[in-house]
Amino acid sequence: KDGTLKRGCTDDLTIDELNECKEGFNCKLCYTDYCNRKISFPRCYSCDSDNEPNCAILKSNLDSVICDDYMDSCKTVVKPNTTTIRGCSSQVKQDCPPLSVNCKECEESLCNGEIFPSNRLTCFHEIRHCQNNTTECFKNGIDDQNMAYACERYNFRDSCFMYLNENDTVIRGCLSDTISEYCIKNSKKCKICQSPNCNNEKVI
Repeated sequence: KDGTLKRGCTDDLTIDELNECKEGFNCKLCYTDYCNRKISFPRCYSCDSDNEPNCAILKSNLDSVICDDYMDSCKTVVKPNTTTIRGCSSQVKQDCPPLSVNCKECEESLCNGEIFPSNRLTCFHEIRHCQNNTTECFKNGIDDQNMAYACERYNFRDSCFMYLNENDTVIRGCLSDTISEYCIKNSKKCKICQSPNCNNEKVI
């Protein structure tokens, strides 16, 4: 209560201190050798790309939380529906086998903030309306790196695409994006490539 951090064995606690630890607010109990070595409760990035796309694409800063469990680690998981979830291990319940390619667990605070998996494709994303059928608009590529970011849904076979639709709109993104369906249906106007940020060229 006075800001002092105390560690030790439960035998050293008073009855009141032990009861406080059992409540789990200002004190935590753990049960393995040297398990109280951490300086503080871990902090992890916490989000779900089902309702927050930035959780997967990392275009801006993520929100973080202090974990409830002193022994928590941080997790990043690609769910079966290809969306991404991040959080404390006590909240993200999916198992993380040692060699899993869809789950990563780490011990340091805020260690779950990188693009995951590391081979997640990045593509340029753009919707450019070319008014009055301006040829230069079609022919211009894109080099604004702020428009290049990870694909929202993870697919290890993903691709980047460029597309000119019937309304003279240039569209770029990941083939796993829902907006790509028009590109796939009109393959003559659709260009697909597989390397990172390869869809930066002109569309005609």
